Amino acid sequence: MLIAFYGIARQTGTSANMAAVAAGLAQYQKRSVLIQPPRARTGLWTEAMALTDCTNSPHAAEIMRSCNLLVLNFSIPHRRLEKLFMQHALSGKNVLFLVGKYYKDQSDELKKLSGYYRLERRRICAIPYHPGFGRAYEENRVPSFVKNRTIMHKTHEGAAFETHLKRTACAVAAYAERKGEKNYG
Repeated sequence: MLIAFYGIARQTGTSANMAAVAAGLAQYQKRSVLIQPPRARTGLWTEAMALTDCTNSPHAAEIMRSCNLLVLNFSIPHRRLEKLFMQHALSGKNVLFLVGKYYKDQSDELKKLSGYYRLERRRICAIPYHPGFGRAYEENRVPSFVKNRTIMHKTHEGAAFETHLKRTACAVAAYAERKGEKNYG
């Protein structure tokens, strides 16, 4: 099963968010997860969830067409979504929208995004900003950061991060096994 992450704009933290989702799938969904380099689909994927960041890949269009789930990573304000909808045929594609570096006061923006693009609110997830997560990603220790419950529950930011990560991991696991809706945009 291939789950492709695609960053709509620069500096949206696509690889970091992919690492968080991978750790969340392993921790909260007890899924076997592999992080793969972006490449053209060359065969069948295993039962493990293979995650790849195809943002800068020359094979991005092919990967986006053939993946089981496409996770579009962006930050608020949400620019460039129209261009992405037009450039890649996303109608009927199984897509999850992931807001990186999310702040709690941006919840109205998520509602606007859902209404403007006629997206199911359940298909819009967020990874909140957390300075400890940023350091963990830079030091290549995201799985241990996610497992460390004392760090996660020390602050409101940690609890919010865990709550959103659990929801995102659950959505990725559920939607990776579904077909996409018929209408986007």
